[in-house]
Amino acid sequence: MSKKKFTLQILAVLATLAILLIIGFFLLKSYRFFQKEDKTVLSVLDSETTILLKCDNLKAIVDLKTNKANYLHTFLSSKSIEQMDGFLQFIQSLPYTDEVGRKCPLYIAANAKYTQQPYMYIWELGKKHDNTIKKINSTLKHNFKVEKLNYKQWDVFKIKLTPQAVFYTYNNGLLVFSFNEQLIYSSLNQMSLSETQNATSFEKLLKHQDKNTKFHVYIQADILKQRKLSNQNLFSDEVIWKYFLNYQQSVLHLSFENENIILSGFAYLDTNKDNSFYTTNLHTCAYYHLLPENTSSVFALIGDEYRKINSLKTNKISSYEDFLSMMKPTSVFNVALDKDSVSHLILMRSEDIEEAKFHLFNCLNSSYEDNIYYLDTSYWEGFMVGGIDIPNFFVSRLMLGDEIKRLKAYCIMDEYVVFSDSKEILNEYISMIKHKHCIQNNPHFMETDSYFQEKANVVYYKFLDSTDVDVSSNRFKTYRLQMNHYKENKMFFTLVFTIR
Repeated sequence: MSKKKFTLQILAVLATLAILLIIGFFLLKSYRFFQKEDKTVLSVLDSETTILLKCDNLKAIVDLKTNKANYLHTFLSSKSIEQMDGFLQFIQSLPYTDEVGRKCPLYIAANAKYTQQPYMYIWELGKKHDNTIKKINSTLKHNFKVEKLNYKQWDVFKIKLTPQAVFYTYNNGLLVFSFNEQLIYSSLNQMSLSETQNATSFEKLLKHQDKNTKFHVYIQADILKQRKLSNQNLFSDEVIWKYFLNYQQSVLHLSFENENIILSGFAYLDTNKDNSFYTTNLHTCAYYHLLPENTSSVFALIGDEYRKINSLKTNKISSYEDFLSMMKPTSVFNVALDKDSVSHLILMRSEDIEEAKFHLFNCLNSSYEDNIYYLDTSYWEGFMVGGIDIPNFFVSRLMLGDEIKRLKAYCIMDEYVVFSDSKEILNEYISMIKHKHCIQNNPHFMETDSYFQEKANVVYYKFLDSTDVDVSSNRFKTYRLQMNHYKENKMFFTLVFTIR
């Protein structure tokens, strides 16, 4: 064999070995790549996470932020807006983010442990974008002063921005940002737990999404309840609070259109409470014809049995609970009229209207003249109006918002008893309903009507006057909540805020 031929053989063997080594290297890398599972948002959420907002992609939240309706300013504090602006400006300044920004979901998680900087931004990129992350890291190190912080087995990076620093870490396809260093460490500690140890309270919630909306809100009500008890209110409205806190978890599909913020979805009811009232979806009544057009707020519990509505107990105690049982209400409406001074009406549908009439007639005011008792009754538009003076017995059981302190007059209209704090208001109500001046003529109420069904279990509507001292009045013109359907321990509802 010639020396030249031998040399060629050696080179061929070496080349083959080199090719095999290269193939082996890529096979090993591919094996490790496919064996390493992508981390999901669930792996970094701890038990103190209260609210999780899922955005379909980065572009969705950027478009929302720049919308001329200023939707974000209606439900986030100025400090939260400032932090989100800082985060989005920082992300958008990075190269290569556009190629993943339209494809990968972005989550914003609020943590109850932190009041100053409670947000964590979690980007589910997946390991297929590892190379993109390497390019971004390289750019960051070149353009910013990046400090590497070693935390246990992970790399955490700190970037000094104006006016504060942002922290981030990337592991198994999950990119996590926060302005709160402790939140980053907390997320990594959570990631180190096994799947059985990891918090899975949001797992079943994340399975529910509406393809027609770009945003989804997942709420852990138990933690919200703790914040409420410690006076860390997220909502200023007590009525909405009461019904949010009756839930364990909620799934809301969030959309923004025509200066309305629409949340629709369902909530898991607290199984430790009596929820029989919410099973009355087959018997709920249409209610528009009961409300006058100058209604400024209404809260209604619409049921079909007294025992069910009586299950909605509060902690209040009153000697007039017996009177409630005499009236046997199945549905109750608390209505405020838009007048110079707020006036109220309470409408009650009774399970036994004849018994209710009997007890109320025994409560009529009377005067003694010329050895004769005269009952305080009069007629208006064909209806008898009776004068009474008793405490509001609904207070003992039901939280109906701003309630009348004392009931001064009543009348019977079909199967309903109507109470008021004055005969004049009651007469006005009778005239408006009889002549069909109903809430369908109220533009503020009807503005969002297309989002709701006419029948519901719970209805709450409030118009916030420009002089209203409510904190929300600077942001919202109206809000309206309806709970429409119950199935498998889930209450389906819609909540719409109209921006001022």
